[in-house]
Amino acid sequence: MENKKVLYVIEGLFCIFALGLLYWKTRGPPMKFSTIKLLDKASLIRVLNQIRQAFSENFATLLKLNRRKRRNLHRGGREYRICIRDLKDHARRANEKAFADVLERSRLTEEILNDSYNHMENDPEVALAFSKVCTVLVTNVSPLLNPARLTEIMQFTISKSKEINEEDPNELNIKMRMLEDEIFDEFGFEPEEIEAGVGKYPNELGSLIQQIREINNYLLEGTNEDLF
Repeated sequence: MENKKVLYVIEGLFCIFALGLLYWKTRGPPMKFSTIKLLDKASLIRVLNQIRQAFSENFATLLKLNRRKRRNLHRGGREYRICIRDLKDHARRANEKAFADVLERSRLTEEILNDSYNHMENDPEVALAFSKVCTVLVTNVSPLLNPARLTEIMQFTISKSKEINEEDPNELNIKMRMLEDEIFDEFGFEPEEIEAGVGKYPNELGSLIQQIREINNYLLEGTNEDLF
């Protein structure tokens, strides 16, 4: 499976249907049809949200401790880089555990999840839910994060992101964490808090949201793996 589509599990309690989608198996005669089982869109999004919730529960405390430690270190130095590497390892393990926990509660297979996602990956709502699987969930948004303040933060982020030009995924990860810490120094908010605030004002901040998405896509296209 491609690294950017590492999905393992689907919640078995949700509705599955066998689509009339049939595909040709062309490896040698005779040609055969096979039925593909897929989750419906609502169920797939619900599962992705549950995986995000599980990841957040597994990872939030580790993330907080890591940030506290690395922000007392020389930014970009050897110990700082070790902290970032450790955090990435923690994120991967937390992600694997989140999927495993959902798998344990489900009675479906990796194949069904992959087929469901592949069938709907171009749907904006599915793509958005998938993009947040490995992010920490924030339920309470600071009242200080109003549209004006968020605009300031996002413009700062865009300006700084344009200075990053890195093809090595490990170095890109370091640069993105350094930017994260710079934003915290400047504004006092973590990325997940900012994301939650932005989510309240999609219309007011739509243009800036699109700019950040384009920058993120551009940076990731230069590497062969996802950041966390």
